[in-house]
Amino acid sequence: MKQGYHETKLSILCLIVALAGSFQMSHAENLISDYVIQGVGVYPSTHVFTDPAPLRFSLNDISMQGEWSFSLLMNDDTYMDAAFTPVESGICEFRPLEIPSSRWKWETKPIFDDSLNRDIFMLRVSFTSEDGTTDSEDIRLGLSPARPVINEISYTYTYNWELNCIELGACFSFKVKADGSDKFVLHFSDPFLYEPPYLIRFSRDYKGQNEVVINHDADWGEFIFVTATNHFGYEDSEILCSTNFITDQAILARIAEIKDMETGVGEVGYYKPDSYRWDGSVLTFPDIVSSVNVVDMGGREILSASDVESLNLSSFANGIYMVVYKFENQKNGVINRIKIMKK
Repeated sequence: MKQGYHETKLSILCLIVALAGSFQMSHAENLISDYVIQGVGVYPSTHVFTDPAPLRFSLNDISMQGEWSFSLLMNDDTYMDAAFTPVESGICEFRPLEIPSSRWKWETKPIFDDSLNRDIFMLRVSFTSEDGTTDSEDIRLGLSPARPVINEISYTYTYNWELNCIELGACFSFKVKADGSDKFVLHFSDPFLYEPPYLIRFSRDYKGQNEVVINHDADWGEFIFVTATNHFGYEDSEILCSTNFITDQAILARIAEIKDMETGVGEVGYYKPDSYRWDGSVLTFPDIVSSVNVVDMGGREILSASDVESLNLSSFANGIYMVVYKFENQKNGVINRIKIMKK
C-alpha cells in the first residue's frame, strides 16, 4: 500500500514536471507551474479549491533558486503574508488548516460568488528568482461553507384560541444543506412578531456534516434563519417567518385581527417585547404582575404566582416554557404571553 502511494506521488510529480516543461518554451516568463497538486489530484490554478487539504505548488524549473511568498487578501484590500511549508527544491505547500480560524473568519476578505453560492478567499502565490524575475498566481479558495439552502419545510401545530398562540409541542421542521459545513446554528426570534426584529437573540447548535434536519417548536410570528459554520467561516440562510407556513385561514385571520389591535385593548392577548427581562435563570418584569403561569412543553402548569415582579426558574429543567401573565395595572383583560428557553 505504501509503495503504491509513493509511486502515485512520483507519477503526479512527473506529470507536473512534464506539464511545466510544455509551458517553458512558449511561456518562458512563467516561473510557477499552472497546475496545483492536492492529495492525489492535479488541478489547473484556475480551479476553486473547496477541500482544506494542503495545496502543493511547484516551479516550471524546480532547480531554479529564489524566494517564495504566500499572502491572503484581507478586509482592507491589502495582502498579508501567510505561512507556507517548503517541501523540496522548487516545491512548497500551503496548508489552510494551519492558519488560525479567527484569521479566516474575521480578517480575510470574503468575496461572494453567486455561481458557487459561497464566499471565496484569494490566495496570492509568488516567486522571485535570484535574477529578480517575479511571477505570481492568484488562487481561489472556497473553504467556508456554502450558503445554507432550506427545503422540505413542514409545520404542524395546534392553535389555542383562548391564548391566541400555538400550543407547545408544535413542530416547524425543515432540512438545511450547506456543503463544507460541520455545524449549524438555528437562530429564532421571540414569537408574535410581524416584521424581523433588529436582533434575533435565541440560538441552538446542531452538529452535522453538510446537512441536518431541524425540528423547532415554533409559535406564530417567529423569525428563523440558520448559520452554517466551519473552521474557515460562516454563511447565513434566508430568513423565514413561521406565520407564512400556517395554512389555516381562520388562524391567519385571527393573527391579522391581533395585528390591527395596536394597543392590545380587549380580550386578545398580545406580545410586548419590553415587558420582561430573561437572563436564563430569573424572569424579571418591569412592574408587579397580578398573575403569572408557567407551562411546560407538555402543556402542564408547573408554576403559578401572583403579585410578583420576578420569578426564579433556575431549578427548572432545560427546555422551552410558555409564560402567561397580566400586569396589575393592565385593564380590559389583556393577556401577555412569551416563550422562554431554559438552557
